[in-house]
Amino acid sequence: MTSSSPSLAGALVLGTAISGVLGGVVGGLVVLAGASLSSPAESTGASEAPAEVEAPAEVQAPAEVEALVDVEAPEEVEAPEREGIPVSLAAAPAPAPLDPTPSDAQPPYALSFALPAKASAFVLEQFAAACAGEVDAMLTVADWIAKGTGVPRSPWAANAWLRRARARVSAVPGDFQALRVIRAHAQLLAYPPSPAWANPEAAVALLEQAVARSPEADDLALDLAELLEQGHGAEADPERARAITRRIAERLLARGKQGLGEGRAYAALARLLARGAGGPVELEEATLWARRAVESRPPYMVNDEHFLPALELYGQLTEVPGGVLWLRHFVEKHAAPAYFLGRCYEQGLHGLQRDPTQALELYRQAVSLGHASAGQDVERLETLEVEAGGK
Repeated sequence: MTSSSPSLAGALVLGTAISGVLGGVVGGLVVLAGASLSSPAESTGASEAPAEVEAPAEVQAPAEVEALVDVEAPEEVEAPEREGIPVSLAAAPAPAPLDPTPSDAQPPYALSFALPAKASAFVLEQFAAACAGEVDAMLTVADWIAKGTGVPRSPWAANAWLRRARARVSAVPGDFQALRVIRAHAQLLAYPPSPAWANPEAAVALLEQAVARSPEADDLALDLAELLEQGHGAEADPERARAITRRIAERLLARGKQGLGEGRAYAALARLLARGAGGPVELEEATLWARRAVESRPPYMVNDEHFLPALELYGQLTEVPGGVLWLRHFVEKHAAPAYFLGRCYEQGLHGLQRDPTQALELYRQAVSLGHASAGQDVERLETLEVEAGGK
C-alpha cells in the first residue's frame, strides 16, 4: 500500500497507529474532512495539544490550514491525508458577522467527527468531491455543517464552503445551480444557527443582486420580500416587501398556473394585506388571495410550510374554524387530507373542537384510500371506544 492511493481500511489502520502515538485519542480516529480536526461539540473539555509527531515516511503531511469549528482545539497537530482530503487541526475564530464575499481559494475544511462505521464512506466521498470543486457537493457539505447534521455545527465553516461555491457557479442570469447557491448563502447569512454570525444586510444585498440579474427568480424575490418585511437585523421596508410580493403574485396569477410557487406568493400577499404591512389593511382582497393560496396547493400537500398558514388565515378571514374544514372538499378522493383532518378532530387542532367520532370516521376513510399509517389510528380509537363502552 502506498500513500498515493490509500484504501479506506488502510487509512483506518494508519490512523489507529498514529492515534496511539498521539496518546490514545478517545473513540479512535478523529478525522477532519477537508483540513480540520477537533473535539466534538459534546465533549466535556479541551485537552492539551500533544507534542507534534512526525508523520510516517510513506505519508506526505499537508500544509497547515485553519479549522472552522466552534470548539476549542489544540493548534498544531498533523495527520496523514485520507482519500485526498487534507487533515490538520487549528483553533476556530470568535463569532463575527459572516463574510459574503465569493472566494475561489480552497477553504479550511472545518469538519471534525469520530469516523463511524458506515456513514464515513459517503461523508468522505462528498467532502472529496467538494475539495475537487464540485458545486453540488459543496452545497451538501455546507448544509451538513450549517445544520449540524451528523457533524459539529459551524456557521463559519458552512459560509466558507458557500463562498467557494459562489465563486464556481455560472454567471449566466437565471442559471439554476447559481440561484440555488445564492439562495442557500443568503439563508445562512440571514438566519445562522447563532445570531452572533448573522449578516442580514449582506443577505439583502446578495438577494437584490440576484433578483436584478434574474427577474424570474421568484423564490429569491420572495425571500428578499420576507427579509424586508421583518427586518431581521437589517432595515425593514414593508412597503417594498408588499410591492415585490404583489408583483410576483399578480404575474403568476396571469399565467393561469397553480402550483407550489404560486401558493407561496399568494399566501405571502394575503398575509401582508391582512396585517396592513406596508399599506392599508385590505381584508376582502386578503381573503381572495388566501383562498387562491389554499386552492393552489395539491390536496396531498397539507403539511407544506406555506399551506397551513394560508389555510389558517383563510379560516380567520372567513370565520371558518381554523380553515381546515375546507379540506372536506378532498377527503372523498385523497388520503392525506382525510388523515390530516381526522388528526385535527382527534386532538382539537387548528380551531376545531375535539371529536373522536369524527376523527375515527376520517381515519377509516384514509385507510380506504390507502394511507400507510391510518390503520393504526383506527385500531387505537376503536379500542378506546370499546373500553369507554364497557365502563
